Amino acid sequence: MASTLSTRFGDAQALKACIAASYAGAKLEVQVTENAPASIFGTLTVSLLTPHCVLTEPNAAAFYFFGSSEALRPSLDQSAKVDHWLQWEAGQLRPATYRGAEALAEPLKTLEAALTASAGPFLLGTSIKLVDVSGRQLSQ
Repeated sequence: MASTLSTRFGDAQALKACIAASYAGAKLEVQVTENAPASIFGTLTVSLLTPHCVLTEPNAAAFYFFGSSEALRPSLDQSAKVDHWLQWEAGQLRPATYRGAEALAEPLKTLEAALTASAGPFLLGTSIKLVDVSGRQLSQ
């Protein structure tokens, strides 16, 4: 059964769920609406209706798909690092995207430094994790 993603036209946050669903091999129907529902945090972004739940936070929607794929699920030792980067993205990077180019300078420096220090092309090494989808949709 496919999940349904409702989002506003042009909302970059919806890309997280779309990219995560693609990597997980999940079916995702996208509905573009002018009235995307507000999340519990008061933001207008995405609404993901799955066979199991309704999610309105973009990282939670992406996490749903990554968590449903055994190959994409982080190892126990990487779970804390994944959570760290998701919290950073939600608290630093995402708000900066709404404030414009000048506000993005510092978060992008942080992201670039982490990628440079990584043992591979992704934030946590040689394989893609949810944090890569969350933070890198800006550069795609």
